[in-house]
Amino acid sequence: MTKIFLIIVFILVILFLEIGISPHLVIMGIRPNLIFVSIVSLSVIRGFAKALPWSIFGGLFIDFYSPHHLIGISVLFLLLTSYLAHFLAQNLFKRGNIPSFIVIFIFCILFEEIISIISGINSDPSFRMVFYLPIRILYSTIFAIPIFWFMRKFLTYESS
Repeated sequence: MTKIFLIIVFILVILFLEIGISPHLVIMGIRPNLIFVSIVSLSVIRGFAKALPWSIFGGLFIDFYSPHHLIGISVLFLLLTSYLAHFLAQNLFKRGNIPSFIVIFIFCILFEEIISIISGINSDPSFRMVFYLPIRILYSTIFAIPIFWFMRKFLTYESS
């Protein structure tokens, strides 16, 4: 019960930071997507099934504040990315340490960018891949490491 309460409080804090603080942290037109970071972390630590409701809720939250007006597209992106993170964590990077998480996180960012290019949301894919993507990976990783550390420390299940 305490773990569920911690997850709910943590997600509410992330949502508050996403709409209250994150817009002021823009560097070169890039702002951290804390919901994306949290969903990837949750998928690596607790698995796809446990991250599923948070992926749906987080995706709807992003869609609500999105300028694209495509309700459901962020839900789809987060669900696919959550599954990819879980798959990589279970099959390729089983340690669950921070370096493994960083590699999984980079794969998830690349996957999300490729899907958004295929879906037509990104207007200039060549520019995004050359200039935007490396900066986004570096900037997002700065936020991903403490979020992953917190989730791994406080939101994992004990063996029973």
